[in-house]
Amino acid sequence: MTVMTMAKLLAILLLLQAPRTDRVFEKPLDDTYLIALIRTITPAAAGVESVAFRVVLEERANRSRSWDLETIRATPHNHEVVRANSGSVVLRRSSDYGFNEGYIKLFFDPASKKVTRRVEFTDTGLLQIADNEIQRTLGVTAEFARQLKTPFEPKPLPADLIAATLPQSTYADFARLRPARVKDGYGPGSKIREMIEAYQVAGNLIWFGKSFYDGEGITGVGAIGSFDRTTKRFAFLQIPEVVDWSVSNLLIEGDTIWAGLVRHPEGADRSGGLLRRDNKSGRSQKYAVDDVIFRIERWRGGLYLTTSNGIYVLTGERITRHRVEPDINGKPALVSEQL
Repeated sequence: MTVMTMAKLLAILLLLQAPRTDRVFEKPLDDTYLIALIRTITPAAAGVESVAFRVVLEERANRSRSWDLETIRATPHNHEVVRANSGSVVLRRSSDYGFNEGYIKLFFDPASKKVTRRVEFTDTGLLQIADNEIQRTLGVTAEFARQLKTPFEPKPLPADLIAATLPQSTYADFARLRPARVKDGYGPGSKIREMIEAYQVAGNLIWFGKSFYDGEGITGVGAIGSFDRTTKRFAFLQIPEVVDWSVSNLLIEGDTIWAGLVRHPEGADRSGGLLRRDNKSGRSQKYAVDDVIFRIERWRGGLYLTTSNGIYVLTGERITRHRVEPDINGKPALVSEQL
């Protein structure tokens, strides 16, 4: 082996052992500063990597001027920023399978560039908040505030749907509508198992969304359809935005269908956002909602989404998110943010 070859091999070895740094999140806080989350992966002996996350405050005009607010040794956890403003940042900790393992909230002072308090919490449920605070923050009645706080429980299927056999997608349907999943290794031997998770009765029709597990060789094709209680026949809409997703909930308003989209993979469920379908025009629109939608309810001019982590309110085209977090004294409070 020549000296040059040995030098090249040594350079490659050093490169493989060098830490890898990724900028996984950033958000401007004001005209002066932004907040960033930086992940550093350092190779170690026996193939075990060391992972660290740094929460960094930076000057927007000069990125070289930065201050580390917090360093988190993450192994074996993943961390992501779920909210940030000029005085606090909230990080979600999760397992490799995406299951929530709690939150860290950092209160910081931009002037001193220091964390003033660190709070860890797990409960984000609305039951921690008094009815009058929900009324005041969301601008709703006491009755509707109590309705929003009611824990979600899936409704049992009506007898008409229980007696009927839901048509299943064929593998040819699956391959045509979900080619990316085929590339993931879902060949003709994959098992297609589709069921009904969400429904709403509207006159003689029962509107519903298909649901399916999407992992370990089991899959399906997402769809929204209706069942005619007189003819006992199923009919399905052609909505490309739904094929990769299960439907977690529905709200039918005349010719408009609202649907919560969710994926049930091997691991934690993942939100696909909110879908609006206009049956007259055939047009669909998706709204980004980070959390899994459990209920969709109309109250006056707003659409209220009860989710796995707080309440989202759609008014016109504007979405406001209300989540439960501890305040600087550790007391649960509703924190509102326009998305």
